[in-house]
Amino acid sequence: MQHRLAGRLKLTALLCLAVLLAGCGVAPQGPIDGGPQPIADPAISAELAPFYEQEVSWSACGAERSYCGTIEVPADWNNPQGERFKLAIAYRQADAAKALQSKLQAAGGRVECVQADLAQSADVERMMAHITQTTGPLDCLVNNASLFEPDAGDAMDLKGTRQQLEVNLIAPLSLASQMAQQAAPDARPGQRSVIHILDQKVFNLNPDYFSYTVSKLALERSVALQAQALAPLRVCGVAPGLMFLSGPQTQDNFDRASRVNLLREPIDPAQVAATCLFLAQNPCITGTTLCVDNGQHLVPLERDVMFLAEPKDAA
Repeated sequence: MQHRLAGRLKLTALLCLAVLLAGCGVAPQGPIDGGPQPIADPAISAELAPFYEQEVSWSACGAERSYCGTIEVPADWNNPQGERFKLAIAYRQADAAKALQSKLQAAGGRVECVQADLAQSADVERMMAHITQTTGPLDCLVNNASLFEPDAGDAMDLKGTRQQLEVNLIAPLSLASQMAQQAAPDARPGQRSVIHILDQKVFNLNPDYFSYTVSKLALERSVALQAQALAPLRVCGVAPGLMFLSGPQTQDNFDRASRVNLLREPIDPAQVAATCLFLAQNPCITGTTLCVDNGQHLVPLERDVMFLAEPKDAA
């Protein structure tokens, strides 16, 4: 899931967008393409030019087929000489990581991309060790990883179920636990946080995508438990609605399904990102989950929304 992070962080934050890794090919080289356009003020745009023109050099790190790269950008693109924050990214595909880096250039910080298979506990530990060694203790960890594979409660694929539990539940719990163990003597009370990305479906149950749903339900219940267990590290949840094409969904189906909510409008991924930023910056919030779904969780459905959005057969 690619989120646009905008605005100014009042603290130097390291935001780790943990995205499930699939097998990647050769590490990419060269400049970042498709970045945001320079802002209107010519003076500020000139100050931003060096950041837009950076070349990213990827190198092997950590687990097999793992690659890392860094860029430097300002935290506030209206004040390029001001404060900066750091970002570390574990990614699904090299191309997707480059695209996300492009979006983050205007938002700020040093971006480091780290590849890891979150279904493998050894990869998870190596990834966190690499990030800690490279950047120091994290200020904020956003667990955005998910496997979304179809299955049913009466026809479970146990291998697939275990894999979804590893990626959607065990990996984020482990990453949060490892973050809590990092020495951060200079952190202010409430400064450090973990944000688990959930799904509005945990508040609006139906049995489709059975193993995925079970994994997200368990992670949602873990938000309060980890907040208690890992304090003073804060733990929060964000439950988005449908934002992107999922599984076998077609664009036409998505266009209909994305409006099945109280506001009858598609959900803006930027608002989900803004909610994560709000939670990362607010030192008083822990142990709770915010729904960012245009009220989708208040529209009960017997099946997953993508199935109910299929057009009826005219016959």
